[in-house]
Amino acid sequence: MTIREMGLQAKAASIRMAALEGEVKNKAILAVAEALEKHSGEIEAANRLDMAAAGGLDKPLQKRLKYDQTKIAASIEGLRSLSALPDPVGMTQRATLLDDGLELYRVSCPIGVIGVVFESRPDALVQISTLCLKSGNAVLLKGGSEALNSNRILAKIVKEAAISAGAGASSSSSRTSTAGTGRRPSRRNPSTPASPRSSPSSTASGLSA
Repeated sequence: MTIREMGLQAKAASIRMAALEGEVKNKAILAVAEALEKHSGEIEAANRLDMAAAGGLDKPLQKRLKYDQTKIAASIEGLRSLSALPDPVGMTQRATLLDDGLELYRVSCPIGVIGVVFESRPDALVQISTLCLKSGNAVLLKGGSEALNSNRILAKIVKEAAISAGAGASSSSSRTSTAGTGRRPSRRNPSTPASPRSSPSSTASGLSA
């Protein structure tokens, strides 16, 4: 599937995402938290594969790449806190009286489709996808190829959990594709791209949570 096709599916999914009730979104977020806990062993196993191939990376990058039980537990706690927050959609932020009987309101609404590029931090995939779910947006994610295995299993878990919680109509357009398997060197040549946004060795993930 091409990036264009993923984008078109995400755009279609965003219309359904915007209409989700707050209760459904919170249920889906909690389902993701439960799925992370249930599949923590599989997630760690996938992350170990990424860590084993990351020997040439700088220590700070390796630290961000690692997704162990401690970080998984932190993600789960964060998701439970997120589900307890008020629904950000449909909130009246400002009201102005323009004329007698004529009032203007500014009401929060979803953006639609959000594209995010992030480095080798598997926890970022969980955070971004669920924040977009909470706010009623579809999302396209592009993560560093160093976290290829971790991102694959996390994208699968988030999608399946959202479907199981009743957000299936919006989650059905979820797609994950990969491009490139190279690792960014620990010391860059001046001619190498400084950002994964322009690096060919990256992993593209499309997820309409």
